[in-house]
Amino acid sequence: MPRLFTNTNRQVYFWGISLCLVIVLNCQHPFGEYTWHLPHHHLILTGLGCLFMLTVMLFYGVLPRMFRNYYALSNWTVGKETVNMVIFFVASCLVNWIYMSMIIAPQYGTLMYAIRILSFTLTFNAAPIVLVIFIQTTTHLVHKFVISETETLDIKSTQSHMFNNKPFLIHDILLFAQDSNYYLMHYLQNEEVVVERIRGSMKQLSDDMKQYTQFRHCHTSYLVNTDRIEYYCKRRGSRRLKIAHYDKEISVAYNFRNDFNQYTRSK
Repeated sequence: MPRLFTNTNRQVYFWGISLCLVIVLNCQHPFGEYTWHLPHHHLILTGLGCLFMLTVMLFYGVLPRMFRNYYALSNWTVGKETVNMVIFFVASCLVNWIYMSMIIAPQYGTLMYAIRILSFTLTFNAAPIVLVIFIQTTTHLVHKFVISETETLDIKSTQSHMFNNKPFLIHDILLFAQDSNYYLMHYLQNEEVVVERIRGSMKQLSDDMKQYTQFRHCHTSYLVNTDRIEYYCKRRGSRRLKIAHYDKEISVAYNFRNDFNQYTRSK
């Protein structure tokens, strides 16, 4: 599944939920009498919204850059998203507890206060994130493919082709990308993506690879292994696909769109 805030609408999602949260907080006053009598209570509640924004930036912006292997799109799963969401919820509870305890110190030890913190965090912090994850997954996903991670001993997994005077298993090749007078072959080697630079034109490559029906053009500059497609999606009228183990989405050009639409319907 795509990780949250990784598509073209990420800024709309982030600023949208942040703005809605700040507005709703100042209208609903989730801590009621605890904050209403305090001077500048609107600033106090806006501060909660700002802390939420900073926590989101930490979990969905900073941590993915610090731990790139764990947060890699090619390895992102529902399980990882769930674990990330639980840790985010716990961290938000602690942040809200500390912030509000500094503001309304006399009441922070009561059971009712703890219940308010938990319900507030669930309603105003966790629920918006879950909603955006649901919208992002259901709105943009057109067709998802199940890719087997186990090698099968059929003819496809044993086919090989020569590149740069070296044999490469066809099953391990993810895609080819045009690079001036060369093309880049992305393939798997010991479960890691390796890039081989090969001199030649994309047209010549297309002719050489015609015998392997799983390879299709999604763009004049890309030839992809359709057996490695994770999902095929649409955004603002355009079509994009995601190849397993390859972190970037690839645009499907208009000239190749019908071909890929037929392909997805046949899967």
